Amino acid sequence: METQIPSPVMSEAEFAEWLKQARQHDKDALLRLIRYFEPDIQYMCRFMIMPKEDAEQSLRLELIDLLKHAEV
Repeated sequence: METQIPSPVMSEAEFAEWLKQARQHDKDALLRLIRYFEPDIQYMCRFMIMPKEDAEQSLRLELIDLLKHAEV
């Protein structure tokens, strides 16, 4: 059975603040959010049928799009 690498713990308020900052074009906040989800990205890459680097980049780009445009 596959086990997922746990992400570091982040409070909902901290996530909301970083998301707000990222949506205001704060690159550091966006990078912190991407780093937070990095274990999940690495886990999901294992199931994608493409080179690992392409899978990582694809997932990161999709995450950025979701963080910047999704309704919360």
